[in-house]
Amino acid sequence: MPAFIISFGAVDEATGSLYLPSIWTSLWTSMTNLGQAIGAFMAGSLGQTIGRRYTAMIFAVMSVAGTFLLFFATSRGMLLAGKIINGAVVGGLMSLGTTYAADIAPIKLRGALLQAIVFFAVTVQGVSLGVVRAFVPNVHPIAWKIVFAIQWVFAVLVFALSWVVPESPVFCAAKGKAEQARRALRRLHGNDPDLELRYQAIVHALEEERRQQSASASWTELFKGSNLK
Repeated sequence: MPAFIISFGAVDEATGSLYLPSIWTSLWTSMTNLGQAIGAFMAGSLGQTIGRRYTAMIFAVMSVAGTFLLFFATSRGMLLAGKIINGAVVGGLMSLGTTYAADIAPIKLRGALLQAIVFFAVTVQGVSLGVVRAFVPNVHPIAWKIVFAIQWVFAVLVFALSWVVPESPVFCAAKGKAEQARRALRRLHGNDPDLELRYQAIVHALEEERRQQSASASWTELFKGSNLK
C-alpha cells in the first residue's frame, strides 16, 4: 500500500525510492505470530478462571487498545506494539471460540461448528486482503488508517456478543455453580425435557476429567501402547 510506505518507509539512497525495511516487515509478521501464541495461552488460563464471556470481553478491549496504537502510530515501533496486541487478540479469540463452541454445541454439530470457525477465520483473512486492495490507489495517509480502524468494528461486535450470549454451562458446572449452569442450558436449549440429563452429563464428564488428571502420568505415556498410534 503506497500510503503506508510513504508513512513508514525508508529511502533507498541508491535509487531514491521508498521501501519498507525488511527487518521491520519480519518483526511485524513474526511478533504478530508470537502474540497469537501468547493470546491462545491467555485464553486457556483466563477462560478457566473468569469464564468464557468475560475473557472474550477482555480480548475485545485489548483489540480496541491495539487498534488505537495502529491507527495513531507515528513510528514502526508503535505499529509493532499494536500488531503484537492484536495478534494476541486473534490467537485468544480463536482458542476461546473453539472452546466455547465445544462447550455449547450438540455432539452431532460439534465437529461442523469447529470447522466453521476455521472457515470463518480464513474467510475474514480473504476479506481483509480485499479491503487492503481497495485502498491501494489512495496515497493519502488516512488510507492505511481506515484499514486498521475497521478492526474497531470487530472489537465492538465481539464485546456486544459476549455481553448477550450465555456463559458456558461447562464452566459454570466446573465452578460448582449448578443453577447458573442450568440457566445457561435453558437459554441454549429452550424447554428441552432432557435439560437435567444434559447437566448431569456435563458434571459426569468433569468428574471423569478430574479423575484422570489426578492419576499419575508422565509425558512418556504418549509414546507407549495405544497412545503411540
